[in-house]
Amino acid sequence: MIEFPMPEVTQGADQSALITICDTIDLGFVVVNPNTVQHVMRLEGDPHTDDLEEAERSARVRFSQVLGVLRAFKHGRGELQEEVNRSNVRDEHGNQWVRVGTAKAYMMVPGALEEFAARGGVGLASSAPFRDALRLFGKANRDGGDYYSVYEYAEDEFGGSDGIRDSLGISGKRQGEFTKSVNHLRPADGGRHVSETPGVASMDLEDASRFTTDLMSAWIRTFGSHEITSDQVGTAPATSQPRGPERR
Repeated sequence: MIEFPMPEVTQGADQSALITICDTIDLGFVVVNPNTVQHVMRLEGDPHTDDLEEAERSARVRFSQVLGVLRAFKHGRGELQEEVNRSNVRDEHGNQWVRVGTAKAYMMVPGALEEFAARGGVGLASSAPFRDALRLFGKANRDGGDYYSVYEYAEDEFGGSDGIRDSLGISGKRQGEFTKSVNHLRPADGGRHVSETPGVASMDLEDASRFTTDLMSAWIRTFGSHEITSDQVGTAPATSQPRGPERR
C-alpha cells in the first residue's frame, strides 16, 4: 500500500465526516494509520516500484472529490488548514501568542451524511461533468474563476441556465446575479479578471461560495433513487483535467 498525509482540515468533526464519506463512496481511501495515529490517503500500490508523483496526483484528485461532497453537504464545512492564515504573534519583548481557531460542532440527522455521500458516489460513477465540478469544488483556495467553472460544468450537465433552473431549482435571477458578480469582482477580491465596469457585483466571494454550495448540493441530490443500493455507488472513473478559470 501507498500512503500520503491527508491535507489537514481545521475541524475535528470534518476529519470524522471525511472517513464517513469514504466509507460510503471510496472505502479505505481516508483512514487513520494505527502506527502514527495520523489521517492518511491510502492507495493500492508499491512505493518501491510505482510512480509516486502520479500516485500522489491521483490521491489528491480523489481527496478533492471527497472533500467536495462534504463542502456540498453544508456551507462552511471542509475548510483546509492551508486556507487559514493564523501565524503566531510576538510582542516587542519576544513573548509569543499562538492563535487557534474555534472548534465547531454540527447537529445532523442520523444517516443524513451517509445518504448524501451515497448520492455523490452515484454521481462520481456516472457523470464526467459532475466529477470535474466536484474536483474543483474541493480544491484549496477557491476563487471566482473556480466557482464559475463549477457553474459551467452544471450548464453542460443540465443544458444551460434554464436546465439548472428546472432541475436544481435555482432561479434565473440568482444565476444571473452570480455570473455577473464573478465576472465583475476585482481579482484582488477573488474575481475572474479585471473588470471594466466595477461596482456591478452584487455578490462577494463568500456569496459566490454559498451559491456554488447550493448548486452542488442540489446537483448531488439528483443522483440515485430515494433508497440507494450499494450497487449504485461505485469508484469514480478517471477524471479528466478540469477546466481552469477562463478569461473572457
